[in-house]
Amino acid sequence: MQHKRQASSSLRICLAAIALGTLASAQVSDFASGRAFNPSSLHPRSWLSSRAASNDSVTSEELQAICSSLVTAIPPMMAAGAAPSQEENITLTNVFTKYYPTGYNLPSHELFADLPPGTLLPSDDATGSIRASGTDWEPLGVIADMQYGYETPVQSLQGGLPSFCRFGATIVTSDISQVYTEVWLPLPDTVPTNTTDPNPTPYDNSTSSDSGDGYDDGSEPNQASPAVRLQPVPAWARSPFAAWQEGTRRRKERALELRRRQILSAARRPPPNFVPAPDTAWKGRMVHIGSGAAKGAIVWPDMKRIISRYHEVVVADNSGHFSSAMSEKWATNDPTRRDSGYRAVHLSTMVGQVVTKTFYGVTASNSDPSKSPSQRAVERGVKTERKLRKDHLGKEKTQHGLAPLPLQKLVLPTAAEDGDYSDIAPFMNLTRPYSNKLGFYSYFIGCSMGGRQGLSEAGLFPADYDGILAGSPAISFTNVSAWQIWVNEKVSNPKAAEYIPMTAYKTIRDAVSVACDGLDGVLDGVVSNTTACTFDLFAPLLACSPSSSKNCLSTAQLNNLADIYSNFTINGDLVHTGLLPGSEEAWSSTGSALTGSPFSVASGWFQYQVMNLTSVSPSSFNPFAALTPELIAAGNIANPGRGNTWYTNLGPFLTHGKLLHTHGLADQLIPPGESVRYYQAVNDAVASTKQGSSAAPGAAAVVGDFEVLADSYRLFLVPGMAHCRAGDGPWNFGGASQTAPGARPLQFDARHDATLALFNWVENGTSPEYIVGASYRTKEEASGLRVETDIEDDRRFEFGVKNTRKLCPWPLQAHLKANATKTDAAASFDCQ
Repeated sequence: MQHKRQASSSLRICLAAIALGTLASAQVSDFASGRAFNPSSLHPRSWLSSRAASNDSVTSEELQAICSSLVTAIPPMMAAGAAPSQEENITLTNVFTKYYPTGYNLPSHELFADLPPGTLLPSDDATGSIRASGTDWEPLGVIADMQYGYETPVQSLQGGLPSFCRFGATIVTSDISQVYTEVWLPLPDTVPTNTTDPNPTPYDNSTSSDSGDGYDDGSEPNQASPAVRLQPVPAWARSPFAAWQEGTRRRKERALELRRRQILSAARRPPPNFVPAPDTAWKGRMVHIGSGAAKGAIVWPDMKRIISRYHEVVVADNSGHFSSAMSEKWATNDPTRRDSGYRAVHLSTMVGQVVTKTFYGVTASNSDPSKSPSQRAVERGVKTERKLRKDHLGKEKTQHGLAPLPLQKLVLPTAAEDGDYSDIAPFMNLTRPYSNKLGFYSYFIGCSMGGRQGLSEAGLFPADYDGILAGSPAISFTNVSAWQIWVNEKVSNPKAAEYIPMTAYKTIRDAVSVACDGLDGVLDGVVSNTTACTFDLFAPLLACSPSSSKNCLSTAQLNNLADIYSNFTINGDLVHTGLLPGSEEAWSSTGSALTGSPFSVASGWFQYQVMNLTSVSPSSFNPFAALTPELIAAGNIANPGRGNTWYTNLGPFLTHGKLLHTHGLADQLIPPGESVRYYQAVNDAVASTKQGSSAAPGAAAVVGDFEVLADSYRLFLVPGMAHCRAGDGPWNFGGASQTAPGARPLQFDARHDATLALFNWVENGTSPEYIVGASYRTKEEASGLRVETDIEDDRRFEFGVKNTRKLCPWPLQAHLKANATKTDAAASFDCQ
């Protein structure tokens, strides 16, 4: 029987190889047009369809062969312009795949070890990149997720991932710059994944292919050239001379390759020669994950989170460099700056879309391309598996309520929108989403720098995505960097009379809580009504008196504290909004806002990107002395790599796409006022465009009326949430970068999970009336002990729910119902 099974499997592989060879000579239509192979007996689905009809499942060996075939199928397609609306050929090098049939959950350093040698440039920092990738969502993180979404029981017990095919490649962007990107593709349900009995010792650190725990750590990397198995920190990455030699050789190869591309006609589309995989586990979407800070790393924890919870294709890139999260030493040339600013995400998007379409053999939609995805979904009555689990959100409410914050005059430019756009001009006015040509939906999810990347995509490449989830974005990067330097200078001199030591932050936090916690009608340890929480309310509680000189602030210190909470202005012109009351818990956490030393990314932005001081050591650069109004203005005008993304003309994206924007009110790194200002500016820009259009009389929108964006762009401010995550507030809602163990939404539906809410909005036309965020207890609170906590303490789902709240689209806020008897449940609140 065993021999018969092996013979049958070998026959299937031979049939697959025959199909591949036959397809090589078959006539195929233009991939970029969105049409699949011509209907015939050689259709890539025909072989698989016949297999399915006979209940003959695809074997693991066959799927490995399909995964391996991407190495030779994708590069010529990208070189020939296979991506929708691709304006130039894309050269891929260092292409490899790896097959994970049973979802082994490798740590970041082992995933890094499989990268081909040419993936790193001599200036790249391998060790820093591995650290920047992080350790979240390794086995213990998956276990703490407690079978959320599509995670299986055994997967949750053992901490593994679904089975998947891993594709990696380097995108050549110039002779001195390149972008590394990865695409993870879920394998069919027929693959035996996470079905073995739990092993008492499931995590073997041996280097063998099968660890003995039911999870396979993957095949050897498959490349066009022989695979190279590397150590966690490759030796070649530590040898400058060897790396230099490798870089020189590759540059020569690229020059020859580029010349060959010029000779070849871009219209030639070589057939993929590819038999696609079944998509029975894939839910029909591609999700691109953004990066954070200045990290040059693949955000593997976020990739694991998406593929585990949602079973979607997930894409990520290294922003054009390998580095630590806090260093800008890589920013020594303009091509690399452009990669980081916008190009890496856009190019990786096109690669990810072609890989996804090819791997699954997706056919394009035959619906009217002039209509938005949500319109098409509503018209055809989406009832497939894409529809979420009974996520009925009810009837839309008319949104009225809070007055918008005043927009201050801003003389300092926030973006260089008059700069050179020649390289992206063809994309900026595209309004037709790629999903019309792809046959699946594309989404972008990112926080902090990743949130900025999402807004950049919406502004510069509006056709790339159907939906964007942008969290805590660094929109005006020059201005927020200037603010981070400005505010830290206020606590940088311990000898000054106004100096406030970090030991006083708890005292300040307690005073703010006493004065402002109850302003929303609920005492829950969170300042929700930050607008009403003025400095005058809590300052008297902090002032020293003749009878009390401990745990208090002097007059000089109080004046300094008032400045810390204020907006950063120059001669009355706003540079950036300031910290809000209720953010104090995170002021002293690692890499946070108020430590007396500027956030290193902010200093690096001015040193390396604006001033171009690439030969000066960061330790020798004094950001306090360097920061002047002229330097800020110069940074905005130069806008290195288009790092400033104050793009208010989002009309081309919003005509078809949906933008879900979140920001924590307790954000200590990027104060949320800038997100409010941006939302107002986009709203007014869109309203002004509508007023100037040929709309019917009376149909023109009014500037300041936030109904203008209600159907396409919504901003959710999260009380008590620090930067992207953490804090005492209800921040567990499926946002970007929320990868800490146990940081999961309360329920798997579009009410509680922002990722599902975005899917539902794009595909079903159901806009999020609100999102339910959850706050969890710490281990100490769950045990009944009342202890003081800080921002780094674990607040996990397994320790129990502290409370839930409705997160309302701005300018609405959650208000306690008049007849509410419970104050810890979202159902007791209304958005008004």
